[in-house]
Amino acid sequence: MAIMMRDLYRALIAAGASELEAGKASEEVAGFDNRLSKLETGIAVLQWMVGFNIALTIAIVVKLFHP
Repeated sequence: MAIMMRDLYRALIAAGASELEAGKASEEVAGFDNRLSKLETGIAVLQWMVGFNIALTIAIVVKLFHP
């Protein structure tokens, strides 16, 4: 069985879903959550790369035009 969100599983059971449906739904949401966290990590790396690039570009421009 894949990773499952226990609170979501319990809430779905309490709402009247069958155990099989609740298990599948909570596994799907957990998988989606894992994908989102990977995207957030990738975006953070890209933000650092762009920030470094901007800082380096500004430093080069300043060095070129300021004797």
